[in-house]
Amino acid sequence: MARLRGREYFLGEEFIPEDFRAKDLLLRQHSAKFDLENGINLSPHNTDSLGLHIYADGSKMEGNAGSAFVALKDNTQLHEWMAKIQPENSVFQVELLAIYEAIIWATEQNVVCNIWSDSMSSLLAMKSLKTTNKTAKTAHTLLSQHPNITINWIKAGHLGNEKADKLAKKDTIE
Repeated sequence: MARLRGREYFLGEEFIPEDFRAKDLLLRQHSAKFDLENGINLSPHNTDSLGLHIYADGSKMEGNAGSAFVALKDNTQLHEWMAKIQPENSVFQVELLAIYEAIIWATEQNVVCNIWSDSMSSLLAMKSLKTTNKTAKTAHTLLSQHPNITINWIKAGHLGNEKADKLAKKDTIE
């Protein structure tokens, strides 16, 4: 087996090293490390417990897109993040980006926390070993390395989710 060092062409097809490196990282870990059965919860859970809770959401309106998350600890806002996203992105992509950025921030806090999202499609993509989405794969890998972070589905309309939704929508109009 040869090592791919640069762009190569074989039988008219282009092979780029970056396309294989992320997959290689996933393949080097044992499948047991990817058991996120308890790390990504798809059924409704109680959000009333104290501690760190991060609510992530994305929005696409009138050709504009935004992603955001808000971090609350014991019902006090600690941090917020929002970004205006290229309008070519789908709702799925902006929702997934919000969750991914929340995971990144949560790993830096190094505490037990719950991340909440109303995007079932994003959670399913992150939970699946067969996903082809790079953001979902990277999020999956991060979650496998940080078992202190749990991702949960939440029904739209929850106060924390509404705060994140408002931030995401703010970026679609500014």
